[in-house]
Amino acid sequence: MAFYIPRGLGSRFTTLLRSYAQGDGLPFASALTEEQIQQAAVDEGINFGAGDDCVFTPQMTTWAFVGQYLSGTSTCVAAVARVMVLLVALGREPCSAATGAYCKARAKLPEKFLRRLTYQVGNGLEDEAPDDWRWHKRRTLLVDGFETVLDDTAANVEAATAHGWTGIHFTRDGEWRDEVDAALPGSRTTTSAGTPGLDLRAGIACQLRDLDVTSIDIDPRCTVADPTLFSHRRGAPTGRLASLVWME
Repeated sequence: MAFYIPRGLGSRFTTLLRSYAQGDGLPFASALTEEQIQQAAVDEGINFGAGDDCVFTPQMTTWAFVGQYLSGTSTCVAAVARVMVLLVALGREPCSAATGAYCKARAKLPEKFLRRLTYQVGNGLEDEAPDDWRWHKRRTLLVDGFETVLDDTAANVEAATAHGWTGIHFTRDGEWRDEVDAALPGSRTTTSAGTPGLDLRAGIACQLRDLDVTSIDIDPRCTVADPTLFSHRRGAPTGRLASLVWME
């Protein structure tokens, strides 16, 4: 991927967008625009690095942050090195190779800002997906730990959810819980500790019932509470396991 862009763009979010593939026919240009990024920054109150000699503006910091995690060398040292090269390409003096200023600026980017941009890209790309990319021309969601057996009609469909992290232990902040419940109604719950929680399997079952699926088997076992079940969240020293099922 390209990280270097024409001169004169270092103080605008165009720098971020023109650093990635935007050829004719590719969806990224319309999936996330400079205006959307700028509006998200305004809405989240992002305002730092406004001085004439400041290198790590919100625009430059966002560009460096995205590049850091999409590149093969995702260290802060490499991120700052890319910024130095960019500054030279823009006809400016290179900044210090020290990472302190970048790390402090990166910490000022709110999580809600980055989450919002992620959602906008994902939703924008999905909206532009042609029908022949979809399963029977329908939008299909795949959820970790979910299995389904499908046939021609809803009456003949049997769905089963595997064991997983149950809602009484799956704690999330209230805002996140509300966002998920808005997308997956029925998943909102309260944990055994009285904190906001999510029950994804309940939300999936609710969605299936809305599709007239009546045969739904929910495994009640909890991978957090049951030590006989594997759980990377319970301290197991391994990563996640993902499965993909398709029909031909």
